[in-house]
Amino acid sequence: MRPFALPLVGLLWLAACGEPAPPPPNVVVVVIDTLRADDLPPYGGDPANAPFLAQLAAEGLVFENAWAASSWTAPATASIFTSRYPNEHGVVQGLLAKQPKGEGKAELRRIPSELETLPEFMKSQGYSTFAVTDNINIDEPLGFADGFDRFRYLEGFAESGARRLNEQLLEWKDEIRGSEPFFLYLHYMDPHEPYERHDEWMPEGAPPVPEDRMTDRAAYRSEIRNVDENLRAIFDELQLGPETVVLVTADHGQEFLDHGRTGHKWTLFSELIHVPLIVRIGAEGPRGRLEANVGNMDLLPTLRHVLDAPPSEQDRGLSLLSVTAEEGRGLREMFAMRTDAYGPRVRELRSVVVGHYKLIVNEDNGQRKLFDLEADPGETKNLVGERPEVVRSLQTKLNGQRDRAALELMTESSDRRLNAAEIEQLKTLGYTGDDEEEDEESAPVELEDRDKGGNE
Repeated sequence: MRPFALPLVGLLWLAACGEPAPPPPNVVVVVIDTLRADDLPPYGGDPANAPFLAQLAAEGLVFENAWAASSWTAPATASIFTSRYPNEHGVVQGLLAKQPKGEGKAELRRIPSELETLPEFMKSQGYSTFAVTDNINIDEPLGFADGFDRFRYLEGFAESGARRLNEQLLEWKDEIRGSEPFFLYLHYMDPHEPYERHDEWMPEGAPPVPEDRMTDRAAYRSEIRNVDENLRAIFDELQLGPETVVLVTADHGQEFLDHGRTGHKWTLFSELIHVPLIVRIGAEGPRGRLEANVGNMDLLPTLRHVLDAPPSEQDRGLSLLSVTAEEGRGLREMFAMRTDAYGPRVRELRSVVVGHYKLIVNEDNGQRKLFDLEADPGETKNLVGERPEVVRSLQTKLNGQRDRAALELMTESSDRRLNAAEIEQLKTLGYTGDDEEEDEESAPVELEDRDKGGNE
């Protein structure tokens, strides 16, 4: 199979032949916070969990091996917005209840103004731009509002999250429908802890509420179904028909004791960085499933491709429409990182996926984990001692990315004063600033062996 042909290319040809060019398509990007891929029907989840997303998937492309750039919201979403890795755009953390400057004072790294963001690109293409988010880390101080005509962060974390987000968006309904082409960015937070049990979406015979509510997978799945139903409702209300370009992903996933933990703490295991990615390019766009390693930071290059805009040197991602079925997982390098810059020292985890191998490195102590994702998708067997040549190869790739990023790093800061309610909200969401060190089960490769290969 060749790279997918773009529907818009054919439309431009019709225009050149004297046929009237159709209007540009409306575009919707949906990020569902803390959404595991394997809880969605296209990835093996229960069909009852998300029937509307399953419908979108059947009408477009499903990327089976999509990776987030971080296991935390602010850096991961900034990578979606800029197609740059966190150690290039500089947004390595978001808001925490515990701040190094003391109670209530937050100094934030924001998306640098030198980088073009997803909404800024869409604005440059003549789109009206709208966004609603209910995650405190996707807000104006971190640069996420830049480029939007209308941007609203919904303060507080409510059980009615998705419905409340829809209500805000529908307040702009007439303006949205009257300003085509339009670009919508919707950031739903419902699957994030604390999980609410939506009775209408709980399965028959659901297990009782566990003592540790962070392990309540049934409630988590009801949150997903709640988002799914509200997403269907917003598509109906705004008449977002099959001609609408839709991209759906997550900032990161969530752990339910897969590796002995809950939430999205200090790890880069696949339950946190393997994310869903569904792309529907209009009614006549390509359909199918692809195994290639891709990332949700490919969204910006994909929209450049869809709108026939030239590629940008800024982008580290690639157009998802250039991926072919024959490539399989391929040899593309997909990096991820998690940085803690608020403690007494900077700690960092980094990972790289190439083909079916994944290496995770604790930069603080040099310990490493190598997994064969094909043979061991649950990442239960560390192969560092068995396949040192693979470790060296992937370590060299990590070293190269780190050194390139150091040359490209842009940083821009802003201050934000947190009120008492926001601090309490951050604690409720688990953003306490008390992430513990990851427990290591196996010895690291000898340190003198660690960096062999240099920056090849």
